[in-house]
Amino acid sequence: MNARGWAREYEAATAEFLEAVALLSSENLDRRAPGAPSARQLVHHLTDAQAQGYVRLVRLLAEPDGSLIAGYDDAAWAAAPLTGYDVLPIDDAVALFRALRQRALDLLERLDDTDLLRYGEHSESGRYTLVTWLENYTQRPREHAAQLRAAIRS
Repeated sequence: MNARGWAREYEAATAEFLEAVALLSSENLDRRAPGAPSARQLVHHLTDAQAQGYVRLVRLLAEPDGSLIAGYDDAAWAAAPLTGYDVLPIDDAVALFRALRQRALDLLERLDDTDLLRYGEHSESGRYTLVTWLENYTQRPREHAAQLRAAIRS
């Protein structure tokens, strides 16, 4: 896929997640499918993941190829009581998600196809390309949108 196609896929993934978020209400926000996180937890988790993703994107675009892309323990973030994934309202998280995704899209729309060759070195998994980033941050909102819909149905 070319750079323009990736930007459109990224934008579509954002819209898909936000459409699922629009289905949330106070009655279904804490529902969960068996063995899965609640809708509230998913929103907070994806927003924090997107914050990390935005930083990773800027590093891939601004720093020399091979720069460090740091991993993080998202399960620990979700489980830590102080992060508030279980109790905080989602309005600020949704606003932050929307803003981060738009800012990233603004950057992605500036890319040409040669920029897709950029890469960093992930602290846990090694070579981390811009295409890897695009695959991850396009797929993840779609997966979580499906999880939100499943949580609402449960």
